[in-house]
Amino acid sequence: MSRNGWLPHEVYLLLCVCLAQVITSADNITTALSIKEIMSFFDVDRAVGQMIASLYSVICASLMIISGVLGYFLNWKKIFQFGLCFTFLGEVFAIASSDFLTFVGLSRVFFGIGASLILPACVSLLSTVIKKNNRVLAFSIWGTSVAVIVAVFPLLLNVLHQYWEWRSGYIILAALSLLVLVISLKMPEPEFLVSDVKINISESVIVFITLFLFLLSVVLTPKLGFLVPSISIGVNIFDIVSIPLLLFLISMSIFIIYLNNKRSYKNSVIPSSFYSVTSLCGFYMLALLYVVYGGVLFVIISYISFGGYSSITLALSTTIFAISMFFSSVFSATVLHSQTSRELNTKGLGLISISLLSLAFVIEPQTPSYHFYVALIPIGIGCGFIATKINLVINQSVGITFSGQSSGAQASAKNIGYVLGVISFSMLLTYITKYEFVEVVTNNMKLSNIDNVVVNGFDFMDDKQVIEYFERFSIVYDKTELITINNFIKAKSMSTVLLVGSVLTMLSIPIGNKVASC
Repeated sequence: MSRNGWLPHEVYLLLCVCLAQVITSADNITTALSIKEIMSFFDVDRAVGQMIASLYSVICASLMIISGVLGYFLNWKKIFQFGLCFTFLGEVFAIASSDFLTFVGLSRVFFGIGASLILPACVSLLSTVIKKNNRVLAFSIWGTSVAVIVAVFPLLLNVLHQYWEWRSGYIILAALSLLVLVISLKMPEPEFLVSDVKINISESVIVFITLFLFLLSVVLTPKLGFLVPSISIGVNIFDIVSIPLLLFLISMSIFIIYLNNKRSYKNSVIPSSFYSVTSLCGFYMLALLYVVYGGVLFVIISYISFGGYSSITLALSTTIFAISMFFSSVFSATVLHSQTSRELNTKGLGLISISLLSLAFVIEPQTPSYHFYVALIPIGIGCGFIATKINLVINQSVGITFSGQSSGAQASAKNIGYVLGVISFSMLLTYITKYEFVEVVTNNMKLSNIDNVVVNGFDFMDDKQVIEYFERFSIVYDKTELITINNFIKAKSMSTVLLVGSVLTMLSIPIGNKVASC
């Protein structure tokens, strides 16, 4: 084999890490798509269901930022395998859980720990085992393999749910975890030298608690409110100050104290090179990629789901996005390999921004399906451009000494971006929907006497849900006209959210131009 070709052990490693990426991504999809069945089985409400769906990302992101230091004490292959053991146990507990506490306390926590070990290990293994001239393509394939899972796994899961039960996805992922664990035994051994580095345990705990409390405040905000409590939980202080705001203030206070005392920590969990401008810009771009992937794509898919479109339209939309992202990343890693990371970021962000802007202007009630397909192709291509070199950009920014340690922070940035994207864009969609509903109520004499409880509870809904919502409050209204009003509100709300996404990506271009050039 030629010096510039792929060696068999490199291909084998890439297969293993891609399969591991499948496990971590597919579990998130399984929980999200099975949430109604999970809520029904354990008899919990929607707020608790949202917590279940977000718990994996909260635990992962919090642990990942400190898991990068494990590479000083164990080789990354063993860390990878330990992670697979934890994901296997997590899925087994999901399958065997008969009560809610077991499902959350064991299944989700064990899987979160496993994923927090696997993903940093994948980054480090690709950075050390794969030859330098093959790394861009390797990271492109690994980074965008998640897009393939987004396209394929929901279709498989729908079939399984029809002919099996809600646990079927977890059963498959438990088997896959065991399979990858077995085949990983023949993975190449990365170079490992025992380090005498001593990591400060108290610093690690502080970093974990700070990030955990921050993300928990984000996850709880849609249900409990932020500046002002949205519901009463029977505790006087929380009727004045919301729980998310309190958690946020505590996390920020701990973080400020940590920064003031950071110099006293030797061998820091977050080295000073992580704070350089190029490093911070790199982490921002990685998080932004998942804000787009998690948040922007989420609201587009929500609009298709609630807009009366067929399941084929939904499946085609996710598939088109995934295929576009995958092939554009591979294309830019091979054909456009001479383009710098900054050039790829500019192209990617520009494509995403223009596509979101165009879709925002054509969105209307019953928008033809092809508009979504046309918009999602360049959005996927743009995400692929950004994903191509982003991990290598961060490795170069932090320096070769800390590139392995940065793997945890890189994996954490993905989950932070995903959580912030889904929560912030879904909250924005809800807020604008309520605002538009208030405008309709104000200008419609037939609805002018509607109680504030009805207005405050109004959300982004499909036609069936909005009819049931009005019937629940015994509001008599012409169903055809109500559906027309609801479709108008959804289209206008969606258009506004897409405009926000377009502006966000456009404003991020200067940041994308400040990453390390590679």
